[in-house]
Amino acid sequence: MPWKQKKLNVSKTKNIYVVGTEDIAFFPHYGRRSNTSVELDGFAHGFFLALSEQTGLQLSFNPLPVRRLFHSLLVENDIDFKYPDNPNWQQELKSLYKVYYSKAISQYIDGTFVHHQNMLYKRSDIRKIGTIRGFTPEPYTGDIAQGDMELIELSQIEHMLNALIQKHVDAVYVNIDVAKYKLDSFALSQQVIAFNPHLPYTVGNYYLSTVKHPSVLKRIDAFIETNPDIIKELINRYQLTTESSITGRNLVE
Repeated sequence: MPWKQKKLNVSKTKNIYVVGTEDIAFFPHYGRRSNTSVELDGFAHGFFLALSEQTGLQLSFNPLPVRRLFHSLLVENDIDFKYPDNPNWQQELKSLYKVYYSKAISQYIDGTFVHHQNMLYKRSDIRKIGTIRGFTPEPYTGDIAQGDMELIELSQIEHMLNALIQKHVDAVYVNIDVAKYKLDSFALSQQVIAFNPHLPYTVGNYYLSTVKHPSVLKRIDAFIETNPDIIKELINRYQLTTESSITGRNLVE
């Protein structure tokens, strides 16, 4: 029988694990559905609800700014877990600490969106690229470091997409699913800007990380391994893009 999602109740008891998450509207993957929402939503919400129901783990969530999350996990030690995380993120900072990761929980695809008039753009045509403050446009870090491309950081995804619509930037680098969800709320926006699969994009995985509780990760890994149907159902429910559904040659592993 299909697993049915219920509302996630944040535990207020003492025996809880605090999961630090990004204080951002990053639906359908995680975070809030919009900047005015207060409740967590999306794939991650469903995943942690199922995890809590089936393992008995009690979880509380602490939304924090993207950059502060790493400091809370590694330096302040005031959260038990961080989601999302990835071994490739903030490698220099993490090299000073022992960080443990769960098995991959879900896949993400970050890609390059351009104005529809510039769908034939090559990498060298991009002079200004926008992204969310605290995120790294991995395929373009070399171009930015060499001064061939200027990085424009914005605090909200809506502002970033509007900058592209108004041609204040040549491209934006953003999660495909999040951008498409946001664009649905912009009149005619899907006709104005679009994901270009012929420009660089990144396929990676979201993990749960911890410094303090590697033993608990084993319980979480067991849940991931034994419940592929729940995860598949959540992917379908939130219509997450998979690598097989897009085309392009410029894949960054």
